[in-house]
Amino acid sequence: MAKFSDLSEDLVAKILSRVPLTSLIPVRSTCKLWNALSKKLILGKRAESKQQFLEFIKINSRVCSIKFDLRGIRNEEDEFIDPSTKQVSICDEIKVSRVFHCDGLLLCVTMEEDSSTRVMVWNPYLGQVRWIEPITKFHKLDGFALGFDNNGNHKILRFDYERGLRIDVYDFSSDSWRVLDIGPVSSEFRCRNGASLKGNAYFFDQEVIDNIVDYLVCFDFTTERLGPHLSLPFNPPYPSFQTLSLSSVRDEKLSVLYQHVSAIEIMEIWVTTEIEPNAVSWSKFLRVDMSLIFGLPDHFGAGSFFTDEEKKVAVVFNRSPDRLTNTIACIIGEDGYFKSVNIGEAASFSDYGLHVCSSYVPSLVQL
Repeated sequence: MAKFSDLSEDLVAKILSRVPLTSLIPVRSTCKLWNALSKKLILGKRAESKQQFLEFIKINSRVCSIKFDLRGIRNEEDEFIDPSTKQVSICDEIKVSRVFHCDGLLLCVTMEEDSSTRVMVWNPYLGQVRWIEPITKFHKLDGFALGFDNNGNHKILRFDYERGLRIDVYDFSSDSWRVLDIGPVSSEFRCRNGASLKGNAYFFDQEVIDNIVDYLVCFDFTTERLGPHLSLPFNPPYPSFQTLSLSSVRDEKLSVLYQHVSAIEIMEIWVTTEIEPNAVSWSKFLRVDMSLIFGLPDHFGAGSFFTDEEKKVAVVFNRSPDRLTNTIACIIGEDGYFKSVNIGEAASFSDYGLHVCSSYVPSLVQL
């Protein structure tokens, strides 16, 4: 009788390339050969083309995987494949309020029935979960980030809301928390809107000089310190932005999107040309007058997003203005290119889809 292990490597490679990442766990357990080849294919980035994006998105307090194929856009046939969304089984029994991504790991902040908060770290590729016990009870307004230091040690950053935004750090290697002696953080520090890049976490902050000025600030997981203010590539007048959002670009760059309250029809996206904890420079990626785009919903406000530098488009997620609990993904290009697709329906106005990460690359980090 033929066995799975009797199949050729080429045939196994073809089979594995068709299996969704979130369904690989039982497939990898088939035999040692399949397990080894899945790691080789996935970590070598041979299973997906560069034009395909495996994302994670939060809808209805659940984490879902979502897959885009952008290869067909901008051609005459416009063969863009509508994204497929699938709830991941690991989160079936929990409600998630926020999700953070770094290095192939997802940090999930859960909502319990008694309104308490718990924190879980999940490796989607290995199917491993680790619940994190707090040094002091978690608060629903606590901020979090996930990162790693120069030695590859993964850590969690926590902004303790009840204690004046005190900063705590959890070290995976020692399974313990430490309170950092760097003082409280400004109440304007927007730790919920951060993004991880190269192991560090970046957030928005504000400073009042003659008016309100927004900055980026980096938390360096190696030095365990907050860096200096990093300038953003724009400084619109007071009042503040209608939208200000961060995203990572294949874990190589940061991108920032903004719309100002007095000119909401103009959307700009900038991408870093250099990014370090203490230095940043920017290049304009996209500037769109959305009032000129045929088919764009009226009063469209951008939300979370990611960019495809090769195709020169941005994929922007937000509520549908026609049905406020629907999540839509809008693919927008500088030359007026536009396509909108429905992602899914949320149970309430406040729980529409929130994009978590793009171009997901699996991790072998053991939890």
